[in-house]
Amino acid sequence: MPGRDVEEQGVTGAFGRGVRRAFPFAGILFEAYTGSVTLSTGAAERLLPAGEGVAFPIGTFDTFTTYGGPANLLEAANTVGLPLYARQHLDEKGRWIDLMTEASILPVNKRPRLAIRLVSSN
Repeated sequence: MPGRDVEEQGVTGAFGRGVRRAFPFAGILFEAYTGSVTLSTGAAERLLPAGEGVAFPIGTFDTFTTYGGPANLLEAANTVGLPLYARQHLDEKGRWIDLMTEASILPVNKRPRLAIRLVSSN
């Protein structure tokens, strides 16, 4: 199998199958990632440029962790973050309750040298 291109292995068009848009090739699972963020200017920016990717091993010990940040509330300023904040606000006339939830999650790669930049040859 090594040395054969994707088309020879019959996985052309595999991105169109399934929810994750992934396919195995030469012992590596390739998965499409199209994440983007909206900047303060209103423009969208891709988190990974087109034609680039990141490879990292799955199943390693103590490589990835997740931290919770404080909520965007005055009472949470300068406190240790929690995974989820929930708060309720009663309408002044007692007609409804507004339930607000917030999570400020930060995933961290504690061993960044394990992440390898990939570049397409196309």
